[in-house]
Amino acid sequence: MTTFISARFTDPNHVSAVATTAEYGAVALSIADTPSEWQELLLFGNIDDYQPPSLDAIKADLCEAIDRAAEQERRKYITSGAGQAMTYVQKADEAKRFLAAEDPVAADYPLIAAEIGITAPDIGEVAAIVAAAHQSWQQIGAAIEAARLGTKKEIMAATTEAVARAAAAAVTWP
Repeated sequence: MTTFISARFTDPNHVSAVATTAEYGAVALSIADTPSEWQELLLFGNIDDYQPPSLDAIKADLCEAIDRAAEQERRKYITSGAGQAMTYVQKADEAKRFLAAEDPVAADYPLIAAEIGITAPDIGEVAAIVAAAHQSWQQIGAAIEAARLGTKKEIMAATTEAVARAAAAAVTWP
């Protein structure tokens, strides 16, 4: 038998709950997934009613979802990861410096030099390709960022849940 300490319904239909038990700490229960424990919970009887999330909590969740969606959009164009992002920044910098240099030495540009024979046959062509890719990324990255920030601004300005959800649903990615 489970010893319930506290419990609260997590939906307005009272078919799921979170509870604190002496044996397991915090647990999630539902009439469908945990029927025997559900019966014990109902016998406990001291279950707080469902409290819908506040508008601020809904807005925060929607903004987090927009941030995750923006990252998914970015992944269509770039490889994710902090190390990869640092590599892209360094390669863009090396390409820019190489293309601006009067007499560049490949050893001064290790990341783009590493691509010789892979991306292009010589470092000058590698630098040009990397610079062009970076310029393309700046355009698409800016469009994604504008969509992300504009949508979050609309969400935060919403005065009702329906308006906030509509703003999130209306996001248009480039």
